[in-house]
Amino acid sequence: MNSRLSRTQERYKSRYLKWPSESRHEQKSDWKASLKIWIDIFQGLFTIGAILAAGFWFFDQESLKPQIKLEQTITQRPLDGQPDETLIAVDVRVTNLSKVRVKLSDGRMWLAQINPVPGKDLTDESLKDLQLDPGEGDQAFFKTYIVSNDIRTIQLTSRYMVPNEKNYDWELESAADLGPQKPDKTSAVTPK
Repeated sequence: MNSRLSRTQERYKSRYLKWPSESRHEQKSDWKASLKIWIDIFQGLFTIGAILAAGFWFFDQESLKPQIKLEQTITQRPLDGQPDETLIAVDVRVTNLSKVRVKLSDGRMWLAQINPVPGKDLTDESLKDLQLDPGEGDQAFFKTYIVSNDIRTIQLTSRYMVPNEKNYDWELESAADLGPQKPDKTSAVTPK
Protein backbone atom coordinates (compact mmCIF):
# COMPACT_ATOMS: atom_id res chain seq x y z
CA MET A 1 0.00 0.00 0.00
CA ASN A 2 2.91 2.36 0.77
CA SER A 3 4.35 1.85 -2.68
CA ARG A 4 1.00 2.72 -4.21
CA LEU A 5 0.76 5.85 -2.09
CA SER A 6 4.31 6.91 -2.93
CA ARG A 7 3.57 6.59 -6.69
CA THR A 8 0.53 8.80 -6.21
CA GLN A 9 2.63 11.30 -4.27
CA GLU A 10 5.25 11.36 -7.03
CA ARG A 11 2.63 11.95 -9.75
CA TYR A 12 1.05 14.72 -7.70
CA LYS A 13 4.44 16.35 -7.05
CA SER A 14 5.37 16.22 -10.70
CA ARG A 15 2.09 17.87 -11.70
CA TYR A 16 1.64 20.52 -9.04
CA LEU A 17 5.10 20.92 -7.50
CA LYS A 18 3.55 21.07 -4.02
CA TRP A 19 2.92 18.43 -1.43
CA PRO A 20 1.94 19.03 2.18
CA SER A 21 4.88 17.03 3.53
CA GLU A 22 7.55 19.33 1.98
CA SER A 23 10.02 20.91 4.33
CA ARG A 24 10.02 24.61 5.11
CA HIS A 25 13.13 25.14 2.94
CA GLU A 26 11.44 23.60 -0.11
CA GLN A 27 8.39 25.86 0.38
CA LYS A 28 10.62 28.99 0.41
CA SER A 29 12.32 27.99 -2.84
CA ASP A 30 8.89 27.37 -4.41
CA TRP A 31 7.89 30.92 -3.44
CA LYS A 32 10.96 32.29 -5.21
CA ALA A 33 10.30 30.12 -8.27
CA SER A 34 6.67 31.26 -8.31
CA LEU A 35 7.75 34.91 -8.13
CA LYS A 36 10.16 34.39 -11.02
CA ILE A 37 7.37 32.83 -13.10
CA TRP A 38 5.08 35.82 -12.40
CA ILE A 39 7.83 38.26 -13.31
CA ASP A 40 8.43 36.37 -16.58
CA ILE A 41 4.70 36.47 -17.37
CA PHE A 42 4.50 40.19 -16.66
CA GLN A 43 7.60 40.86 -18.79
CA GLY A 44 6.08 38.89 -21.69
CA LEU A 45 2.79 40.79 -21.46
CA PHE A 46 4.63 44.11 -21.26
CA THR A 47 6.68 43.22 -24.37
CA ILE A 48 3.54 42.30 -26.32
CA GLY A 49 1.91 45.57 -25.25
CA ALA A 50 4.97 47.56 -26.36
CA ILE A 51 4.97 45.87 -29.78
CA LEU A 52 1.25 46.61 -30.22
CA ALA A 53 1.76 50.24 -29.17
CA ALA A 54 4.62 50.62 -31.67
CA GLY A 55 2.46 49.16 -34.44
CA PHE A 56 -0.39 51.53 -33.60
CA TRP A 57 2.03 54.47 -33.59
CA PHE A 58 3.43 53.41 -36.98
CA PHE A 59 -0.01 53.35 -38.62
CA ASP A 60 -1.00 56.55 -36.85
CA GLN A 61 1.93 58.34 -38.56
CA GLU A 62 0.11 57.91 -41.90
CA SER A 63 3.22 56.45 -43.44
CA LEU A 64 1.13 54.18 -45.64
CA LYS A 65 -0.99 57.03 -47.01
CA PRO A 66 0.10 58.88 -50.15
CA GLN A 67 1.76 62.24 -49.59
CA ILE A 68 3.11 64.49 -52.33
CA LYS A 69 4.91 67.80 -52.56
CA LEU A 70 3.84 70.24 -55.29
CA GLU A 71 6.35 72.83 -56.51
CA GLN A 72 5.47 75.52 -59.00
CA THR A 73 7.74 78.12 -60.52
CA ILE A 74 6.92 81.13 -62.69
CA THR A 75 9.74 82.81 -64.57
CA GLN A 76 9.42 85.95 -66.68
CA ARG A 77 11.52 87.43 -69.45
CA PRO A 78 11.12 90.46 -71.65
CA LEU A 79 10.01 89.51 -75.15
CA ASP A 80 12.45 90.80 -77.78
CA GLY A 81 10.79 93.13 -80.25
CA GLN A 82 7.53 93.21 -78.25
CA PRO A 83 7.74 95.99 -75.63
CA ASP A 84 4.07 95.51 -74.66
CA GLU A 85 4.36 91.78 -73.86
CA THR A 86 6.22 89.49 -71.45
CA LEU A 87 7.13 85.84 -71.84
CA ILE A 88 6.32 83.77 -68.76
CA ALA A 89 7.19 80.10 -68.21
CA VAL A 90 5.17 77.94 -65.82
CA ASP A 91 6.79 74.83 -64.34
CA VAL A 92 4.95 72.40 -62.01
CA ARG A 93 6.83 69.53 -60.36
CA VAL A 94 5.60 66.74 -58.06
CA THR A 95 7.58 64.66 -55.54
CA ASN A 96 6.28 61.57 -53.73
CA LEU A 97 7.06 61.98 -50.01
CA SER A 98 5.28 58.80 -48.85
CA LYS A 99 6.44 55.21 -48.57
CA VAL A 100 3.94 53.93 -51.12
CA ARG A 101 3.61 54.29 -54.90
CA VAL A 102 1.31 57.16 -55.91
CA LYS A 103 -0.75 57.29 -59.11
CA LEU A 104 -1.82 60.83 -59.95
CA SER A 105 -4.43 61.67 -62.55
CA ASP A 106 -6.94 64.40 -63.33
CA GLY A 107 -4.51 67.15 -62.37
CA ARG A 108 -5.36 70.76 -63.28
CA MET A 109 -3.40 74.01 -63.53
CA TRP A 110 -5.04 77.44 -63.67
CA LEU A 111 -3.38 80.73 -64.51
CA ALA A 112 -5.36 83.89 -63.73
CA GLN A 113 -4.85 87.64 -63.73
CA ILE A 114 -5.52 89.10 -60.27
CA ASN A 115 -4.11 92.61 -60.73
CA PRO A 116 -5.46 94.88 -62.16
CA VAL A 117 -8.93 94.18 -60.86
CA PRO A 118 -11.26 92.74 -62.09
CA GLY A 119 -9.30 89.54 -62.56
CA LYS A 120 -9.77 87.09 -65.38
CA ASP A 121 -8.77 83.53 -66.17
CA LEU A 122 -5.87 83.30 -68.59
CA THR A 123 -5.66 79.52 -69.05
CA ASP A 124 -6.90 76.20 -67.67
CA GLU A 125 -4.63 73.23 -68.48
CA SER A 126 -4.36 69.55 -67.58
CA LEU A 127 -1.39 68.28 -65.60
CA LYS A 128 0.38 65.12 -66.76
CA ASP A 129 -0.80 61.79 -65.29
CA LEU A 130 2.05 60.47 -63.13
CA GLN A 131 3.02 57.30 -61.30
CA LEU A 132 5.69 58.00 -58.69
CA ASP A 133 7.59 55.54 -56.51
CA PRO A 134 8.58 56.61 -52.98
CA GLY A 135 11.03 59.52 -53.12
CA GLU A 136 10.62 59.96 -56.88
CA GLY A 137 9.80 63.29 -58.50
CA ASP A 138 8.76 64.34 -62.00
CA GLN A 139 7.70 67.35 -64.01
CA ALA A 140 3.93 67.53 -64.32
CA PHE A 141 3.71 70.62 -66.51
CA PHE A 142 5.84 73.09 -68.42
CA LYS A 143 4.56 75.70 -70.84
CA THR A 144 5.34 79.26 -71.88
CA TYR A 145 2.79 82.03 -72.34
CA ILE A 146 2.90 85.54 -73.73
CA VAL A 147 1.00 88.04 -71.57
CA SER A 148 0.36 91.72 -71.86
CA ASN A 149 2.46 94.11 -69.78
CA ASP A 150 -0.82 95.56 -68.49
CA ILE A 151 -1.08 92.50 -66.21
CA ARG A 152 0.77 93.25 -62.97
CA THR A 153 0.05 90.11 -60.90
CA ILE A 154 -0.91 86.57 -61.85
CA GLN A 155 -2.08 83.65 -59.73
CA LEU A 156 -1.03 80.06 -60.42
CA THR A 157 -3.03 77.16 -58.97
CA SER A 158 -2.05 73.49 -59.31
CA ARG A 159 -4.19 70.60 -58.07
CA TYR A 160 -4.16 66.79 -58.05
CA MET A 161 -6.91 64.66 -56.55
CA VAL A 162 -5.88 62.27 -53.74
CA PRO A 163 -6.11 58.70 -55.10
CA ASN A 164 -9.01 56.62 -53.74
CA GLU A 165 -10.41 59.56 -51.77
CA LYS A 166 -13.47 61.58 -52.67
CA ASN A 167 -13.42 65.34 -52.21
CA TYR A 168 -9.77 65.48 -51.12
CA ASP A 169 -7.00 67.06 -53.14
CA TRP A 170 -3.49 68.45 -52.99
CA GLU A 171 -3.58 72.07 -54.09
CA LEU A 172 -1.02 74.85 -54.24
CA GLU A 173 -1.74 78.49 -55.02
CA SER A 174 0.82 81.23 -55.49
CA ALA A 175 0.98 84.74 -56.91
CA ALA A 176 3.72 86.34 -59.00
CA ASP A 177 4.25 90.01 -59.75
CA LEU A 178 5.17 90.81 -63.35
CA GLY A 179 7.10 93.73 -64.76
CA PRO A 180 10.68 94.92 -65.29
CA GLN A 181 11.30 95.78 -61.58
CA LYS A 182 10.00 92.41 -60.31
CA PRO A 183 12.05 89.22 -59.69
CA ASP A 184 12.66 87.01 -62.72
CA LYS A 185 11.61 83.88 -60.85
CA THR A 186 8.87 83.17 -58.30
CA SER A 187 8.55 79.75 -56.62
CA ALA A 188 6.12 78.11 -54.21
CA VAL A 189 6.16 74.72 -52.45
CA THR A 190 3.47 72.89 -50.48
CA PRO A 191 4.26 72.63 -46.77
CA LYS A 192 5.26 69.23 -45.38
